[in-house]
Amino acid sequence: MKLALIVALGLVAVGCASEPEPEPPAEVVTTRVASMLQRKLPSAIAVPTDSVIGGSIDALVEERTAALELTPRQPVVKLGPNGERCFEQSFDDAEGKEIMRREKCRGDAVRIGTLSYSAGTSGKIDHVADRGKKAFELFDEDGDGKVDRLIESAEHLVPAVNLVDFAPDVTILDGGKVATRERVDRDHDGRFELETITATTSFRIRSTVAPAP
Repeated sequence: MKLALIVALGLVAVGCASEPEPEPPAEVVTTRVASMLQRKLPSAIAVPTDSVIGGSIDALVEERTAALELTPRQPVVKLGPNGERCFEQSFDDAEGKEIMRREKCRGDAVRIGTLSYSAGTSGKIDHVADRGKKAFELFDEDGDGKVDRLIESAEHLVPAVNLVDFAPDVTILDGGKVATRERVDRDHDGRFELETITATTSFRIRSTVAPAP
């Protein structure tokens, strides 16, 4: 009897030991593609204060005319799209080549080479753009005389963008590269707090989700 009981217990023990251990749940890896990446800056960055944003566009024209030794041509009067009176004026160098042009209608715009300056009815500059190789744009969107938004081309960025700042595992598809970076002061307190980048192609972001306990 004892021998039979021992044999039975041994068979039960062997049966229990042969059952496979359950495998732990695997991590889930997800991949998504995005046209831009955005993040809240870990610490706010002061907006540029050394630009002409908020300055007088009349003063800019006077200063550039004197500094570049330009001669203003007679303004040409035109009618705007709604019948308003507009004018254009060119400013030439000593050889008669146009260096600066001013177009005044609903707004006021000045172009000097790749640079352009715009002002609203207040006459205060609220937009500056450089369309050259190291392109950038500055905006004063609430008319307080301070920069609210800055857009820079990749060539203008020093240092270059670090993709890890936006996600731990991110790449740019098809040999693309960072195209632009935008920084925004949303609450108009003189500091950028939001940053967005775009690429010439698309971003691929891989994320790993740990299994539920």
